[in-house]
Amino acid sequence: AVAAQRAAGALDSEASARLRSLGYVAGGSSGGGATSGTRGRDPKTMTSYIRRHDRALGLLSQGELDAGLDAFEELRAEVPENWLVPFQMAGGLISAGRLAEAETLLREVVEAAPEFENGYLMLAEVQAMLGDYAESARNYDAAAAILSWAAEPWFQKGRMLADAGRFEEAAGAYVEAIRREPSNSEPIAALIDLRESRGDLEVAVGELRTLVETRPIAVELQVGLARALRRAGDLEGARVAADEAVRLAPTAAAPRREAGEIDLVSGEPEAAERHFEAALRADPQSLVAHFGVARAMALQGRTVEADSRFSAILAEDPAFAAVLSFQGRMFERSGDPARAAALYRRALRIDPTDRDAWEGMERLRGSGKP
Repeated sequence: AVAAQRAAGALDSEASARLRSLGYVAGGSSGGGATSGTRGRDPKTMTSYIRRHDRALGLLSQGELDAGLDAFEELRAEVPENWLVPFQMAGGLISAGRLAEAETLLREVVEAAPEFENGYLMLAEVQAMLGDYAESARNYDAAAAILSWAAEPWFQKGRMLADAGRFEEAAGAYVEAIRREPSNSEPIAALIDLRESRGDLEVAVGELRTLVETRPIAVELQVGLARALRRAGDLEGARVAADEAVRLAPTAAAPRREAGEIDLVSGEPEAAERHFEAALRADPQSLVAHFGVARAMALQGRTVEADSRFSAILAEDPAFAAVLSFQGRMFERSGDPARAAALYRRALRIDPTDRDAWEGMERLRGSGKP
């Protein structure tokens, strides 16, 4: 899915640029005529090529794979040097699960266009899906060499290594991704989740502290450090990091959300509500912030307001399992284990990885309640 999305995202701009460089796009710098092409095509031929190219793309996007691939093969025969055609064909093949064929085409792409980073990234993703982790890592490294400033090659490599069970190498890749783009929250979250799943949250805290020392004004890094400290149980340290993030970006949503989470864990729902409301002012569509406000209300005993917000969140996103697990916890605390268990089960049907729901079920089983 990631590889197919990458292909779709690159098609329009990359295809347009490549076709123009080959002289197959009408309307060049003069505004009215066609650009001069390397193959000396006349405008009528260029226009025909573009139309057939658009038709081939349309067939792929509509799921007509065989017809789309046949149309692209004709274009490929006509202009063999246009390496974006096999790149686009590979995107269609990936969507259809024909990974080996996609890999063959993508190998041709990176050979023909050794500076095209998306070719390496998509090839690496396909190879990871095929279980060829060594080749996948090699192609992620090739993309990283081109995008030396970018987090994505390292982040995707980290995901691949984690899937392969190479957890320390995955963590190292995430750290490299964060070092390149400390404002990118994805590798920060991935590093914390990976370390926590391995029982190594303290290691993540140390890694993030080191990164913060090199980039002390990186807001997302401060937020990530606060999150890791909170999950590790160091609420005092978490609050210091969250307060620094709020100081650096007082109107941003992420620092306020994390400060609110720390307040909830610390038993300060009134302060949490203020932080989550501030997060909503920055990002009114954030269901996470709405969920934070609702939890703060519930913990203050304002159950009618809280339930109204919980219902609104589930109406917007029925897969928001955390609402159900939180409600289960509230019923558990109020002495209604049957309703709590029902809500935990609903949460786990939506998200089998919901830790709060699993822990709730374990508590109920340990107490001998349903």
